Amino acid sequence: MKSFIKYLLIVLVILVMIVACKGKRDITNQGLKKVSTLTDTGLIVVAKDIITEVIVNQDTTGDPWEVEKIQGYIGKPMIDKLFEDIYSNRIIVYDFHSGLELTPKDIKKLEEEINSDRSSIGKLQFTEDWYFDPESDAIIKDVKSIVFGAELKEESGKLYGYKALFQMKLK
Repeated sequence: MKSFIKYLLIVLVILVMIVACKGKRDITNQGLKKVSTLTDTGLIVVAKDIITEVIVNQDTTGDPWEVEKIQGYIGKPMIDKLFEDIYSNRIIVYDFHSGLELTPKDIKKLEEEINSDRSSIGKLQFTEDWYFDPESDAIIKDVKSIVFGAELKEESGKLYGYKALFQMKLK
């Protein structure tokens, strides 16, 4: 009788394993965009439409690594020039949420919301394509758009987040 029960238990375990394994699916790439791995110029595609964010205003009271990462950032001349180009209609920018085109008048309102303090632009968000050149071992980043994020602070001055001002599409 004991050997019959052992045999029955072994058969049940095997059946459970068979049923459980049948229901498994390969989910390794579900939800990911299917991209070709090689461009017509021979570059290997590493990432398409990847979003990277960089906090560009230093918080010297926080993590020293966060400060060290951006010690070479000198963005003021770029930001000032981009705003100049927006106001002179040389660059078109878009609302980050709706995708609608913004006018220089719209940008002026957004700038007033941050008290015309462009130094409060504390985050840059890039949408990029990344490539690897197997001939030179170079990594190439193609920036497709930039979103400028203004710091949101409590009355005490403590940073609690960022507001997307606008998106600038490149190319």
